Amino acid sequence: MSIWDILEIDPTSEESAIKKAYAKKLKLHHPEDDPKGYQRLREAYDAAMKQAKSQAASLTVFQDEEDESQYEDSEESFDSEQHFFNSNDFFPVPLEEPKTERHPVYAFLQQVKELYDDFYARITPESWQTLMDEDIVWEMEYSQELRDGLISFLEDDHHLPRIVWEVLDNTFGFHEDKEELLKHYDEEFVEYMIRQIEGTMELRYDCFVNQEIAFDIEQYLDLRESAQYMLMNGEVERAGDLLEEAHGLFTDDPDLELMRGKYYLEIRKPDEALECFTRVIALQPEILMDIGSVPCFTMISRSMRPPLPTACIF
Repeated sequence: MSIWDILEIDPTSEESAIKKAYAKKLKLHHPEDDPKGYQRLREAYDAAMKQAKSQAASLTVFQDEEDESQYEDSEESFDSEQHFFNSNDFFPVPLEEPKTERHPVYAFLQQVKELYDDFYARITPESWQTLMDEDIVWEMEYSQELRDGLISFLEDDHHLPRIVWEVLDNTFGFHEDKEELLKHYDEEFVEYMIRQIEGTMELRYDCFVNQEIAFDIEQYLDLRESAQYMLMNGEVERAGDLLEEAHGLFTDDPDLELMRGKYYLEIRKPDEALECFTRVIALQPEILMDIGSVPCFTMISRSMRPPLPTACIF
């Protein structure tokens, strides 16, 4: 059986495809449950990655040789007087003291932090997928440390679009290992991660794309998420304060306007609710806010407390 049969993919030099295949098969051959199957899978993965890197190196050498050939064939020539430097231009430079190499897990988590701190890269799933394709992610000896470190980081810095949570879940299997995570990590945060992955309390990030963020985005996201939690738990007055504070920072978020509309309905102000829902439609016309064939904003004008579908609230 070839390495490609074991990985169940066609021969390829694309490292990302090999890693994805490995991740998929790893769920079937966990080292603790199926050590022989895992060993066979790991050997196939290592061989495939080595082959892919070898092909990439060969391509680079070929390109270098081609560039060198073009250079040698050039009709331009330089005599000694045309050289930019001569031997007297170079002086011995003292070597720097060797630096202690950082632990690979620490280095990876530093990359996570740098990516998170770049807001526009943070909300782009491709940026996270590139990071998840790093070799260290696929080294079993670091898997537990990586997951521990990542979860610890996310407990404090977790404002991510659902599609990014899905990238992290595809790599670290948060959803699949929920019961195991609950034994070792904070239960409330594990539940939070699962909700984000499932999208049951999804707050979207589309509204920030191509926008100049001239306000404290972390403060805004904290306010938005806290207001959502307060509304869900019936703490209406506190939710209203948070919503207005967030609205003072940024006014073009359809999710925030949906929550403001819900808040105004709760305090029996249908005109203000109507204004919010109308604003949502202006911001995101593709949102269908229907009750049967009757738009939500029409229903709001007919009743102080109309029944709203979930899509109209969150």
